[in-house]
Amino acid sequence: MLNNNVVYKSQFASMSFITITTFKMAMLPKYMASVAGRDSWLSVIVLMALEIMMYIAVYYVVRRINFQEDKNKLIIAPIMILILLVSLVRVSVLYSEMINYTATTLFDHNRSNFIVLAFAPVLAYLVYKGGNVLGRLSEILLYVLIVVLILQAMLIRMDVDWTNLLPIMVDNGEDMFSGIYMHFMWFGDFIPLLFFSVVDNKTKALNKLSIPLALTIGGGLVVLLFLVFTAAYGDAGVMVNYAFNKLAVFNKVSALIGASNALSVTTWLIMAIMQLSLIIYSATSALSYFIKSKSVAILLVITTVSLIELFWIQKVDRAYVFAIGWIKWFVASVQYIVPIILVVYAKYRAKNTANEDNKELSKQSNNINSSQEKSTESVSDLTDKSEVNA
Repeated sequence: MLNNNVVYKSQFASMSFITITTFKMAMLPKYMASVAGRDSWLSVIVLMALEIMMYIAVYYVVRRINFQEDKNKLIIAPIMILILLVSLVRVSVLYSEMINYTATTLFDHNRSNFIVLAFAPVLAYLVYKGGNVLGRLSEILLYVLIVVLILQAMLIRMDVDWTNLLPIMVDNGEDMFSGIYMHFMWFGDFIPLLFFSVVDNKTKALNKLSIPLALTIGGGLVVLLFLVFTAAYGDAGVMVNYAFNKLAVFNKVSALIGASNALSVTTWLIMAIMQLSLIIYSATSALSYFIKSKSVAILLVITTVSLIELFWIQKVDRAYVFAIGWIKWFVASVQYIVPIILVVYAKYRAKNTANEDNKELSKQSNNINSSQEKSTESVSDLTDKSEVNA
């Protein structure tokens, strides 16, 4: 039986895939189009490359230390405070997207207050069940997502004009760099994964392929989405709120029975709940490092997030303005610097452990040598006595 935060490598890969793709498929294409225009996909490639480098650092850490249970308060406590703050900021921004999506897609009228109250106990329950359950659910969801993607690919029917991607790097790439500069909040989402400890699967194929496939396919899908989105809508992309939802409508079945994007709607919503649960799990774990009560930590975090959504963020446009303000630099610095600090710490821990092991082996060797010397002396004494008696 695995501990609460220990997951198999395939489960970690599933959570990684959900983290890479989910909220980059929602409002981000519209936001990028409003700033970077036709260069949106170039901005995404650069940001994805930065994200993958961050992921490598995070994966290095989780394979070597159990961050959630580490006792070195001098190093871990300040990092926990930073993670708590960043998690609250990130979940506030992304949660608003899920609320707006649910309100506009599943309801005839905007009922955001009701939606916040409906989601709160669901998120709290998933976080309470622990990291191990989040890992298993993510793995199950991934199989459903694969089926949905295959069906959508088989049924898709779109008039895509690839010339909409041109020209690129207009004005010396200023649009591309503006897209990168303003949208750090939607990238580098892997801080929550630091709270997991990864063990090998029993199947060798899963051990070797799960992580590389999650990164390659996840990153590839995000870039492909931006390419198709730009090719399909061109300059009109700024008017499309949910890229994956709109693209899913254009398929062969729609011509017969009308809109048939129910699979994409429900699948994305479940993925969004999973990713928000991971972020809230990281906030709760960080807070639990100080107050030692998981239930109280969950209650405080869920209440805080719900109040932020109900009385401050309220609208997704306000969340976007908040996300591209100065706060993005705080979030980006924590998300990209903390994993590097922990890599150094993991190396330090490994070196100290090796030194301690060497000292212990040396001590045991000395004890053995000492015992052997005493035994030799005892045999020598007995021999001397025998000679005297003779």
